[in-house]
Amino acid sequence: MEKAKQDGTLVPLVHWVAVMPQAQRQGIARGLVTQVVAVLEAANEPMYLHTQTWSHAAIKLYQQLGFAIIATDINGNENPEYPLACQVLAEVAQKARNE
Repeated sequence: MEKAKQDGTLVPLVHWVAVMPQAQRQGIARGLVTQVVAVLEAANEPMYLHTQTWSHAAIKLYQQLGFAIIATDINGNENPEYPLACQVLAEVAQKARNE
């Protein structure tokens, strides 16, 4: 984890969480992210997490843990890729519902 500036203040920034393929689906990522959230909440630190639309399982996990997809970057600037990301995620969700 590193720190990024938010309005001139350094805040924790979680880039990506990854688990080796042979160790996936064992709750390791959930435990790791849960621990990071607990530590940052105990320190009363805001959190910002990066991900990408192709990480559908990770996005689902992050949302279950209370993270939300937002249209802005850490400084409140509009993310020009947000509409496309929402479209991709909506298509993935629709496909999952149809299976």
